[in-house]
Amino acid sequence: MDITPTIRVNVINQFNQNDFAVISKANQDDMPKNWQCNWTELFAGLEEEYYEGMLKIEHRSSLLGLVKFALYPDPPEQVEFVEILNLEAVSRSYRSANPIGQWLVWYVCHLAIQYCPHGSATQILFLTSVHDAFEYYRDIIKMEYISESSLGPGEDGYVFRFKRQDAIQFCNILEELYGSPTLL
Repeated sequence: MDITPTIRVNVINQFNQNDFAVISKANQDDMPKNWQCNWTELFAGLEEEYYEGMLKIEHRSSLLGLVKFALYPDPPEQVEFVEILNLEAVSRSYRSANPIGQWLVWYVCHLAIQYCPHGSATQILFLTSVHDAFEYYRDIIKMEYISESSLGPGEDGYVFRFKRQDAIQFCNILEELYGSPTLL
C-alpha cells in the first residue's frame, strides 16, 4: 500500500521568484553520496513492510532534501503516531529553492493527521533532533521540545513533538505562505 503520493509544492527559487518543487517517494538511485547522513545505508535499511518510508524533494530535477519516517505501530488502520527518523536538506549555499525542510515536515505531518487518532491534543508526530538543528525545530517548525535523548555515545539528541492541533496549524501556516500543494 503506497501512502506517499507525489505532490507539487510552491517554493521561492534562487532568483526570488515563485516556482515549484516535487515531493515523491525516494528510490535507491536518488541517494546522495556526500551528505551528512549516510542515505544509501538508511535506504538499504528501509522496512516498507513496517510502514517506513522515504521521500525526496526536487526542484528542476535537483535533489534538495530527503526525509525518512515511520508509522507506529505498523498497519495504517491502527497508527498511534508518526516519527521522523532522519531529515536533511542541502545547505542554503547550494539550494536552488526554499523552503525545503518545512515542506518535508509538512508532508509527514499530513500523513500523521490522516492516519493518527483524532483528538486535538493527541501526540501524532515525533522527531529527535541533533544539537545543530534544535533551534530550527523549535523556532521555525515550532515543534514542542519535550526531553533530551541519547543518539549514541557522546551525542545528545532532543525530542520534539506535534500534537494534532499543532501539526494542523503548522500545515495551515505553510499553505498560507506558499499556497496549497497539488496532487500529481
